[in-house]
Amino acid sequence: MAEEQTALELRHVTKLYAGTVALEDVSLTIRRGEVHGLIGKNGAGKSTLVGIISGLVAPSSGEIWINGQKYTSLSPITAKHQRISIITQEPQVIEESTVMENFFMPGYLDNKKVIDWSEMRRRAAEILDQAGFPIDVSVKMRNLSISER
Repeated sequence: MAEEQTALELRHVTKLYAGTVALEDVSLTIRRGEVHGLIGKNGAGKSTLVGIISGLVAPSSGEIWINGQKYTSLSPITAKHQRISIITQEPQVIEESTVMENFFMPGYLDNKKVIDWSEMRRRAAEILDQAGFPIDVSVKMRNLSISER
């Protein structure tokens, strides 16, 4: 029953950079519906851990389990398909693009060769509506306040 509720699990994950231990034997279980925060001093490995979970960093050893499937490392595309994304402390947006374009970059809705702008607008508006953010998805990012970005 507990395994059915586990969305993400790290088992004995270690990351070495040229002889420097960034993470050592980290294990973590996140169940469906849980929210977690990472707190620690600079250099504690928070960014490395998030990088491993999001597919930006490959672990040196250990296992990553997502919805019962085992991985030795993830790619950003695999993480995205598994519905893993990062919300960074500093907004990383393209100011000259719209809210909806920033939502779906770089794939623009599953890498279609023809962009369905109305579908993109609908999906972005739906996401913002579910989150309770009444923002026009066709607005350029540069026209939003920092907190709205």
